[in-house]
Amino acid sequence: AKIICLLMLSAVNGEVLTGYLMDRKCWSMSLQGYPIGDGTNPITSAQSHTVICISMLQCVASGFHIVVNSERKQAEDGKTYLYSVLADISQSNISAVDTFLKTVSRRAQIYVTATGTRDLSGEIVLSKIIDSYDTRLVPSFAYRISPSSTLFVLLVVSIQICLQ
Repeated sequence: AKIICLLMLSAVNGEVLTGYLMDRKCWSMSLQGYPIGDGTNPITSAQSHTVICISMLQCVASGFHIVVNSERKQAEDGKTYLYSVLADISQSNISAVDTFLKTVSRRAQIYVTATGTRDLSGEIVLSKIIDSYDTRLVPSFAYRISPSSTLFVLLVVSIQICLQ
């Protein structure tokens, strides 16, 4: 029973992040004021970025962010943006995200829930990514479950199970 309890505790130490999936290439180009392949602007309308564009070879190779509505956050460059990066997805997960993108049947609105842990560089190493389009909040404000509060709740439940 002690081994099972330890496994349960180690499995809950992660983050659950929800927002729009965005490739780093298009995000960077938009920040620099350049147009991107699908004609959208991810900084002002991340939900409009298309699956075709994010699935292009150079976009996939650049890696991915999860972006959220930041309620017009002012950036270091003094400009105001509607969306901002919540997390960078680890470069080690590029092929997993590419595989996920092939399952998305919509033209745009790549709204995801990603579960994982942060590596030493602060990037999220995914254990799971799912399509959360049907669970979007209106407007598209994303949420973040704090790893400490999630861990606390699951720790209490795990301890109760282990003590029985």
